[in-house]
Amino acid sequence: MNFMDTQLANVLGDVYGITVQRFIKMKSVIGVVTQQGPHHIWKPVPQSVVRRVSLVYQPLLFLQQAGFRVALPVTSRTGSLVMRLPNGSVGQLLPWLSGSHLNLANRQQRLAAVASLAAWHKATVASMPETSLQSANSNLQRGKFVTKFQFKINLCARLWPSICSIFPQLQPYTSPLFKKLSDLTQGIAQWQGSMAFCHRDLAPHNLLWEEKDAELQRKIGWIDFDLADWDDPIGDLVQVMNHTVALVAIRSGDLPEMVETYAQNLPLSREAISMLWKALHFPDVFLRTAVQWLGQGTPIEGRQRVQDAWEVELGRWQVLTQDAACVVPMGDNTTM
Repeated sequence: MNFMDTQLANVLGDVYGITVQRFIKMKSVIGVVTQQGPHHIWKPVPQSVVRRVSLVYQPLLFLQQAGFRVALPVTSRTGSLVMRLPNGSVGQLLPWLSGSHLNLANRQQRLAAVASLAAWHKATVASMPETSLQSANSNLQRGKFVTKFQFKINLCARLWPSICSIFPQLQPYTSPLFKKLSDLTQGIAQWQGSMAFCHRDLAPHNLLWEEKDAELQRKIGWIDFDLADWDDPIGDLVQVMNHTVALVAIRSGDLPEMVETYAQNLPLSREAISMLWKALHFPDVFLRTAVQWLGQGTPIEGRQRVQDAWEVELGRWQVLTQDAACVVPMGDNTTM
């Protein structure tokens, strides 16, 4: 081990009582292989996030006790959820959950993820004490679903003229795009959402698939709660579906099947279905790609990625049009 590894190994031994056999350096975390038992992950924690670790702990503990596989921070011998190393950096010790990153192209895996997500939302909506919800909501206020979506709508509308000046072939799509943005803005203005404890960063690498688990929704492991918050659960569902659009050549029926799977676990009202469908029309893949490309100074080699992202959105709209008649509420107006 080098000097830094030795420092970390000593802290893990002194503070958590584990004996490190070796470290595995990963992209943003360090795998901790131990001699006497379960393996762990050491995750650096930015100073700005330290307080959030304790704020999300109780909802995550509740979910773990309800049977969900969550990477709940390990408590030190002194009861702390984070630990400062001699070099001044701060981190947290997490369990190393088994499984591989979710493959959204696999129908069984993506439907299991949606089913688990709905059960997660249902558990926090139905079972968390009202005082806990109010306390967490006030402490963890960040950009909520509606606020974030309105920001993205405004950003898309503002950048579109610049994008069309670079890609004039996109100009004919101005009218249908702005119609979708207008519909979504109106939907947001009228939407009265519910509140649940949400992950809010549901990229496939934050969901783990465990083949050995017998229960479908328990196959999913949940990691990385840096953005977790009390929010509108539709935001989590939209994230999973947008990542599916981005990474999978979706076909007619794929998105309604995800909605139906979610609704079998947490029924959706007509208003929720309408809001969800409007949100899914937003060109999220294209906007993310274009913003990144513009931020890089519009390099020539990135132009094709932007054009490919727009083709993804055209495919999305075609499939959504085909599927519009398939999307029906799986509950009544008293549900989410």
